[in-house]
Amino acid sequence: PVLIIHGMKDTTVDITHGMALYQAIPKEYKRTPWWVPNRGHNNVCQGKEQRQEYIRRLKHFLNHLEKADDDNDDNDNDLMDYGAGCNLCMVLPE
Repeated sequence: PVLIIHGMKDTTVDITHGMALYQAIPKEYKRTPWWVPNRGHNNVCQGKEQRQEYIRRLKHFLNHLEKADDDNDDNDNDLMDYGAGCNLCMVLPE
């Protein structure tokens, strides 16, 4: 599964790159992206409300990964057995 979070005002990596990446994700791995309004490259979780929303979305995504892995425990398999590795890149405020 893939979750994309991208600031809409990113001048380092233009949002079109995030959108193209999203379009390239196979349908079964797509999750609703978060195109963050009024944010750039390293400030998507700047400010209390924005940070809370960032954490909420990450928790939601990670909880679904954990549930999917738990559902596969009966088969003694995990997400990695299906080639659905988890790549997570986060930039948190200092």
